[in-house]
Amino acid sequence: MRRIIWFNLLLLVAAGASVGCASNCADSFDLSKVPNHLHLDGITLVELEGDLPNFHQISETVYRGAQPRQQGLRELRELGIKTIVNLRDVQQDADAIESFGFAYHHFPTQPWEIDEDAIITFLKEVTDESAQPVFIHCHHGSDRTGVLCAAYRVVVQDWSKQDAIEEMTVGGFGYHPIWFNLVFTIENLDVERVRSAIGIENIDQPRLAQSDEVPDVSNPT
Repeated sequence: MRRIIWFNLLLLVAAGASVGCASNCADSFDLSKVPNHLHLDGITLVELEGDLPNFHQISETVYRGAQPRQQGLRELRELGIKTIVNLRDVQQDADAIESFGFAYHHFPTQPWEIDEDAIITFLKEVTDESAQPVFIHCHHGSDRTGVLCAAYRVVVQDWSKQDAIEEMTVGGFGYHPIWFNLVFTIENLDVERVRSAIGIENIDQPRLAQSDEVPDVSNPT
């Protein structure tokens, strides 16, 4: 019942926000707003077309995308991926994934209820060196994948919350503004608690922004 109430509340708020969205959404989510460093080193926006839709590499050991097709699994195998983390409720391709020799982790999530404990569980999986390299996917590779990758950016790579949210929302991954709650998930993330829970003590990457002021994307109008 709690899930239904929360989901319906999101729909009502989003419906109100969408009244003026038709003419303004494109401008609100302008890719030129993405910080320049997000384009460096061929990390974030390296995309392979075809059987691995919305596919990107976000670190040396972590990749993200949408639901892979059969040929996409072969391509992941050729890339050396060891573990596939499925964020969807359904897991109809589990047998196919395992037949290619991947380790498979089914971590069902819903975009309206990804909390800090879920983030901790997820990050323990993707930071496990024995599981790497890891490929993470949901259906579209946009929202559930986006918020968990944003958490990875902040907790593991020491990005500012501002930069992680900007990448999640305007980075070209197909973020759906109805899930504005995902912005609050990152904004309210207790980074030190999460780091402690997953056993991270030292962060090698420098902080990439001086401000943690979070952009307001709750109303794309």
